[in-house]
Amino acid sequence: MRHAWAGVRDDTDPSDRDRKLDSRGKKQRKAIRDHLLTVPLTRVLSSDFKRCTSTVKPLASRLGVRVETAQALTEGRHPEQVMDLIGQLDAEPVVLCTHGDVIADVIGHLMAEGVPMDGPTDSEKGSIWELRTARGRVVSGRYVPAS
Repeated sequence: MRHAWAGVRDDTDPSDRDRKLDSRGKKQRKAIRDHLLTVPLTRVLSSDFKRCTSTVKPLASRLGVRVETAQALTEGRHPEQVMDLIGQLDAEPVVLCTHGDVIADVIGHLMAEGVPMDGPTDSEKGSIWELRTARGRVVSGRYVPAS
C-alpha cells in the first residue's frame, strides 16, 4: 500500500523522512485500517519514513502486532528488493507500506513479467494493491483506490 497523505514534499529537507500525516492523511489512515481489518493479517511491514509508519501504526495496534521496518520498502528502492522481500514472506498475509515510486516500479516490473494486474501503474496516496502469491511469486494483483 502507499502511505496516506502527508502534505507536500519540502525541498529544504532533502531526506524528507520525518514528514507527518496531514488531516487528510489521518482520515485516510482510519479508512485504511478499517478496510484492512477485514483481512486476516499476521504482520505489518513498512518503510521507516514517518508517513509510512504513521499510516500503519493504528492497524498494527488493532492487530496486536508491531510495525516492522524493512529497508526494501524505503523510497528509491529497486523493485527486485521488494520482490525478494515478497518471496521471503511465503504467502503470509502481510501489509507492506511504501512510497509511490516503489509501487510504480514494482507494478511496472510485474506487468513487464506478464503478471495480470488489474489497475493503474500510478498509485494515489492511501491506495492499496492486493497482491496474490503462489510459491513466493506474485501471480496477480488488484488495485483498491484510496478512500
